[in-house]
Amino acid sequence: MSDRTTDTVQTFFIAPGSHGLKDKLVGITRGAKGGYGSLAYSPNGQLLVRGEPGGFVVFKPTGQKVAVGVPTSPVGPPMPAAFAGDDHVVTCQGDQLQYWDIQAPQAPKFTATLVGTCAALAVSADGKRFAVTMTSGANAAVNVGYLPTTWK
Repeated sequence: MSDRTTDTVQTFFIAPGSHGLKDKLVGITRGAKGGYGSLAYSPNGQLLVRGEPGGFVVFKPTGQKVAVGVPTSPVGPPMPAAFAGDDHVVTCQGDQLQYWDIQAPQAPKFTATLVGTCAALAVSADGKRFAVTMTSGANAAVNVGYLPTTWK
């Protein structure tokens, strides 16, 4: 969980018959436009990515920042972000689906233009498939597809 007013990220555990706070990470600096948005673990569990209105932040569960990316599209609502494998991030903001290398996050490696406005994003653990919820007016659609193999 990440909130919009502090530099704190909290992770929780859920197990049969119990649940609770796992980690409370303080000092995960928010972007210039706020720190709220989606959170996702990398498939190996070593990193987290947080989508923000002005980009994304990749950090270790200890709180150490690893990478920061800024989208090429105008800043809007929080950017959904998810890992595609352990070293790439996929983001969706506005009508753009972008693929980032966290070792070189200055610009996306690839951008695809979709129809509508992205509201939610999921990427398979192997980094090969994606699903996005796109909205247009009162209409919403879920699009499922394969990420291009040339992205990596």
